[in-house]
Amino acid sequence: MGGGGNQAVGLKARPSGRRNMSKTITPMCPHCDPCPSPAGHGSDRIERFVGRLVAPLGGLAELAQRRFPRLVVAVNEIFLGGLVRLSLALGILRETEIRDDDAGISNRARVVAQEGRRIGVPIRALKRGERGTNIFSMEIGGSKRLFEGLPHLTFEHVPAVDIDDKGLFKRRLREAGLPCPRGGVFRDGPTALRYVREELGFPAVVKPKSGSLSRHTVCDIRTEDGLLEAVRIAQIIGDEFVVEEHIDGDVYRVAVVDGEVVAACRRERPNVVGNGRLTVGQLVDLKNLDPLRGPAQQRNYTLHKIIISPRSAAVLADQGVGPDSVPVAGEKIYLHDKVILAAGADIHDVTDDIHPENLAMFKRVSELCPSPLVGLDFIMEDISRPHHAQKCVVLEANSAPYIDMHHYPVTGKARNVAGRILEYCVTSRRGDRLRSG
Repeated sequence: MGGGGNQAVGLKARPSGRRNMSKTITPMCPHCDPCPSPAGHGSDRIERFVGRLVAPLGGLAELAQRRFPRLVVAVNEIFLGGLVRLSLALGILRETEIRDDDAGISNRARVVAQEGRRIGVPIRALKRGERGTNIFSMEIGGSKRLFEGLPHLTFEHVPAVDIDDKGLFKRRLREAGLPCPRGGVFRDGPTALRYVREELGFPAVVKPKSGSLSRHTVCDIRTEDGLLEAVRIAQIIGDEFVVEEHIDGDVYRVAVVDGEVVAACRRERPNVVGNGRLTVGQLVDLKNLDPLRGPAQQRNYTLHKIIISPRSAAVLADQGVGPDSVPVAGEKIYLHDKVILAAGADIHDVTDDIHPENLAMFKRVSELCPSPLVGLDFIMEDISRPHHAQKCVVLEANSAPYIDMHHYPVTGKARNVAGRILEYCVTSRRGDRLRSG
């Protein structure tokens, strides 16, 4: 997953102080492709600065959660829940029904709302005007609960461990003897380079310590200069970064609800398959006609249209083809180096193919995560073979995974992960006791 490519630009109009309006070109970050982000990453810099200020509080919060869990839950509910309820009472926020055509609501939330309607659990979005907030309400047994993103993340849910922290999660995997890529967390290039020279070896991967969507991640690094450049790219959005071994294989996402593996899918880079007649560009246009594929950044879609960007052109060139090339029948052509849904990636359900020993391993990994729902990312060659009989590593855990990918696979069965989450919420003392770690 490289960080190369040319810069894309977006146009933003603003007053110039004259009668005419001038247009200012806002450079977009090529390392966040396909997710648009200003090249300056001002918001990331602010978040990093604030993170330094509050970092000492992190240890205190974790200690308090371990020693006084009920107190932490009460404080979280009083302050966060109280603030939202006050905003509702003052009319700053309002509850709205979740429509299937609302482009401001993510498909992750939409599939939960659809399942809620089916089983009689009303779920509504909290909005400020027409803008969503990622905060929702649900009613179970006459009791209203507020949650962020997904129903298990109620305001009473305060995890003791941040499983989205890649470095911390990797340490817990290593301590438990579970398969994970060799690597470590660093703050400067020379130290990381010395580690790769003396211990890890090439090829390597460099990625920010926290984050998602493969932003500023560089894979298959084979030179020292390439490693230092990857470090520079990662540090644009965070001081600390992860360096680990590069593993070949397919990327899998596994959804675990209350300790049970309920779905697994294989993600595949955006691609088209030749028929001997159409060009790559025409094949892309044909694939994009699928009504289940929406614009790259439209939130109420899971599958997205493929866009031939400057980065895509570089990926095509590596395969010796271009947009006007005509692939032979059956030849698969890839158009991006990331398995990101916004780039047009495919989803293949493989739940029924999981080998029993892999199933047991997935459950063991989920036990390290203090959450009733976790999305686990793995790399392995074949999920139908035992993990110990092949190269297999656990990449990361997600506390708020995009469960809709299991609802809308390109091939295989759709899996009702939203239903399992709501079933957990309803049966856990009718929603009165959600596990908080």
